[in-house]
Amino acid sequence: MSARAAIVIPIRSLTDGKTRLSPVLDPAARSALTREMLERVVRAALGTVSRAEVVVISPDANVLAEVGCIDPSIRVMLQDPNRPGLNPALEQAAAAVRAAGVSTVLILPADLPLISTADIDNLLRRDAPVVIAPDRHRSGTNALMVRLDAFGEPFVFRFGEGSYGKHLDEASQLGVDAMTAVSLGTSFDLDTPDDLRQFEEMRLGSETGQAAR
Repeated sequence: MSARAAIVIPIRSLTDGKTRLSPVLDPAARSALTREMLERVVRAALGTVSRAEVVVISPDANVLAEVGCIDPSIRVMLQDPNRPGLNPALEQAAAAVRAAGVSTVLILPADLPLISTADIDNLLRRDAPVVIAPDRHRSGTNALMVRLDAFGEPFVFRFGEGSYGKHLDEASQLGVDAMTAVSLGTSFDLDTPDDLRQFEEMRLGSETGQAAR
């Protein structure tokens, strides 16, 4: 594991996201769910064995103000308004932490409702130059760790449709190995009504199991 690591958590908004859940959740419920997932991801990131720096980047200053109340150690970063979008946000954050001496960056989306500190530690301890945690459909990327000092040129973030394969291709083009890491906490994201149904079933099952002990 690199001597210095940063966990970068991008989030666009606490109020305007998760529109695909609109058939089953009203705006207030979607906002509450977004906050719940963001806080879970941030708190899981704060507890890593390596004490990796936690960075939250957003174009929304209100988001950053709320995040800053979770823990004063979190580094909040306002996204450059002239470079909108997820991948430019990640490029901005990666460049900033690299300039500060960080050599390992772990990208974590803010919508992983089952993520744990153990999942994150499992990624950070990997030695590969690139580690990709795909979603459960093996299509998207739900976590991406990049050793910034392993490349002669910057790793290009390719989040979006089919990003798992695109990130594998990016590593191949740079001539480095990419490792795939799979866990429940990283593979399950929450975007659709079916995702929400599965999440509620898992949460109910967990609560029932705990009550039976």
